[in-house]
Amino acid sequence: MVGGQAALPDKPPTYTPEEVLAVKAVRRALAAWGVPKGSLGEKEMIVFTLNSKCNVEDTLNRYRSYLKGLLDEFELNPDDIWADDATAQEQLAEHWSLLHPAGTDREGRQVMWLSGGGSGDIEVPDRHIRACCRYFYAVHADLLTLRKGVTLVIDTTEKTLGIARKLQAVWQKNLPLRPQNIYIIGTNPITRPLVNAFIAVASLFLKKKVISRIKHVDQRTLVNILGPASLPPQYGGTPRPPVDQWVRQRIADFPLMHLPEPAMGGPKPAPLSPKLPPLEPSKPPSNVMDL
Repeated sequence: MVGGQAALPDKPPTYTPEEVLAVKAVRRALAAWGVPKGSLGEKEMIVFTLNSKCNVEDTLNRYRSYLKGLLDEFELNPDDIWADDATAQEQLAEHWSLLHPAGTDREGRQVMWLSGGGSGDIEVPDRHIRACCRYFYAVHADLLTLRKGVTLVIDTTEKTLGIARKLQAVWQKNLPLRPQNIYIIGTNPITRPLVNAFIAVASLFLKKKVISRIKHVDQRTLVNILGPASLPPQYGGTPRPPVDQWVRQRIADFPLMHLPEPAMGGPKPAPLSPKLPPLEPSKPPSNVMDL
């Protein structure tokens, strides 16, 4: 057991041939467009591809949004997300309070638990983005969640104010979040329409069928739905390590495909959609803004 949660199996993860081919196709297309090798990490490729249901075109558009709309916006690169040395740990220490280590729902999906809290602004936004991205990848570090999505819980008991609220919307908008169940706790009949409107405006969920999955519940009802072991320790659930340690362990156990290094260069493929133009030859390929 790891932190009260069943340890991942010892045998290597088994991806389907279709999943492997889709991940390879995504990586090959991005490399051909000139995306640097450092931005083609296997964890990123797997999470984005499987969360896009192995639709290559959809994955490419989502990954472009991640690189251009999130990382570049905060002057980050993928290596910054994975940095976990003493300096990085110290930098992120104050940025975990809105993210919670949870268990799985009754169908085995990982629960992604976000909360508000605190009224002050986040002084270093890029560090908050780094913590959120690490948490996002940790939540998706098992095959079942990669294939079936997450159960999302948002606790609005303590409102997320100032830049913290804006940052939550930014990182959730630019990551391929695929919630199958959405539970919001801490609202009342007056605040529920406001919370729903905020979710829609923030573009967390782009499809009506996903918005229809939102359910406002109290914590007691949520315990009955998910089971007590699914709750974070702060909410009376199963004891687990602090969130930064939980994230570190989940990332270490991420089910990799062990793909070969991507081949760089070669002829550029035609763009798959108007949203994803190829790099212009006159521009440096290392600039992800040109994707």
